[in-house]
Amino acid sequence: MSHFRSNLRDIAFNLFEVFHTEEYLGAPPFAQMDPDTARGVLNEVERLASTAFADSFVEGDRIGARMVEEGTVVLPEGMNRSLDAYF
Repeated sequence: MSHFRSNLRDIAFNLFEVFHTEEYLGAPPFAQMDPDTARGVLNEVERLASTAFADSFVEGDRIGARMVEEGTVVLPEGMNRSLDAYF
């Protein structure tokens, strides 16, 4: 169980009610994005953040990245799994 908690409702409110993002969707450079698709993307990013990414938060805080030699950084295994999920 992760300590991460998102506030997707607040993010959607700001994007669509405060900043009226839907006015820009469907026109370049966002021609292929409509409000329903944007909400779907937000839901998927929230799912990733609260599952695959969140699993590495504690490990990243406690262990972190370390440089083993000039230009070579070693990440904890949990962070590698999170990056794999991202890519």
